[in-house]
Amino acid sequence: MKLMSHLNSLTYISDYHELGVEGLLVGNDEVSSRHSISLDFEKMLDLSKYFEVYVQLNLLYSEKELPLLEKWIRQIAHTKIAGIVFQDFAVLSLAKKYALSQKLMYAPETLNTNHMTLDDLKGLGVNEAFLAREISVEDIVSMAEKSQLDLMVQVHGIMYMAQSRRPLLTNYSKENGLLLERQKYILKAKDSPLKAWIFEDDHGTNVETYSELCALDFLNLLNTGKMTWFYVDTQMMDEYRALEIISLYHDAVVSLNQGTFLKDIHAYRPILNHLMEGHEADSGFYNEKTVYKLEDVRMKDNEKRNQSNH
Repeated sequence: MKLMSHLNSLTYISDYHELGVEGLLVGNDEVSSRHSISLDFEKMLDLSKYFEVYVQLNLLYSEKELPLLEKWIRQIAHTKIAGIVFQDFAVLSLAKKYALSQKLMYAPETLNTNHMTLDDLKGLGVNEAFLAREISVEDIVSMAEKSQLDLMVQVHGIMYMAQSRRPLLTNYSKENGLLLERQKYILKAKDSPLKAWIFEDDHGTNVETYSELCALDFLNLLNTGKMTWFYVDTQMMDEYRALEIISLYHDAVVSLNQGTFLKDIHAYRPILNHLMEGHEADSGFYNEKTVYKLEDVRMKDNEKRNQSNH
């Protein structure tokens, strides 16, 4: 088992290295979305001397963006960059064209929910997959034990909810005569306590959970089969808190690999509770099953029709 961290700052990068963090997920404004800092390619190469660097090519690219995507893949080929995280199959085609030796991690956000689809992708050159966050721990374990691909699962941090290519905040501000800067805002649903982060980047609008997934108690269950990476997303964290969170999960991964996790977790829990003070904790879908039966959908539709008729 290894730890992959979203990189939100270069301030403590030497500390990450000393901790023994194996993987870094990095991005660039030209070709990436939902990344905290934009790194140029030379900096990525520099980091690849010390970490397994995975580059986020995680957009669905338009035809006019393909030359830029090709430029990045051509640059990545024959370097020490470890992998690419993607969802557009144009990446697969270009990876084949340039004979990439890097690992290709398929990450379509909400779609990786069964091992059979992923196993079919292996024949296309996919090596790894980032599992959807919307499935239970039971389903994740089942996939890890049946999958032919190496898998990554998120264990901490805010979670993806939605993305649109439209500049929704910009459009909203223009329509309502508001002056909004390009920064991160809290979106609150009407008549509901639920909140979410919403922000724009060069490629549209992103919505992510306000609460942070905390899966420390599930790590021992998830440490099975083809599960290779535990991922910590440090978006919306300050630099020092991100380092502390990563340090905690790195220690947990070490104890898993050494077989002492069930004993050590009693020391980890109060540390995590302290780091979560002032922040909303969430277990995501780990304890929930999302099953849509046809009769349930019809019942909900009928309820909505009845309400509208009144």
